[in-house]
Amino acid sequence: MKKFNLILFALLTLLGYGSLFAQKEIRTLNFVYIVHDRTTPVNSLAEKLEEFYNQGQRFPENAYIFYLANRNRPNVVTQNLPNDNSEDFETLILGELQNKLEHNINVGYDVDSIIDIFNQNDFLDETGKLKYESVIWDFYVTEDFWAGKNHESLIAKLYWIMDIAKLKEQDFRFQIRCSKDLFRKIENETQNFGIKNLANINNDLYPTEY
Repeated sequence: MKKFNLILFALLTLLGYGSLFAQKEIRTLNFVYIVHDRTTPVNSLAEKLEEFYNQGQRFPENAYIFYLANRNRPNVVTQNLPNDNSEDFETLILGELQNKLEHNINVGYDVDSIIDIFNQNDFLDETGKLKYESVIWDFYVTEDFWAGKNHESLIAKLYWIMDIAKLKEQDFRFQIRCSKDLFRKIENETQNFGIKNLANINNDLYPTEY
């Protein structure tokens, strides 16, 4: 019987099915958008990102996409996904935060780039249900980001284009993480994401401090 099983495994491998045995089940897909400017609390942000990375190392069922906005060349590191390049996390994410003063943002490019990322890593099945137990999008933003109205041109726009409001009944979390100074300025605002209130976003999203 053992000999038969070995032969069967070898045949399946030759036919291209061997990878099925090696696939790991992803339960949580995390997307982390990172803003780095002169108002970024780098130490606390780096500590939080490293915590995420370590979670992915310890629990491979948690997949991460780290996205450091950087004009038309964002630094993107994926972990526990088929295009895994997590060995670059220290250099492309932590190193960039700690060794450079800031990274500029191109909002239009980021919107298109994020949509493209999730065209390649689709989190919905053909019925509109999540493929994973949960999907979490975290946006780590700052005072300068907010002052430039990027919360409207990037966050609200993505929320509307990706039709996130329809996923509220599922375990999809769209979270805005603010630096302490920014949070103090906006915590009592009622139209944080613009007067247009795309997809009722002002009533659905409540920024929190990191």
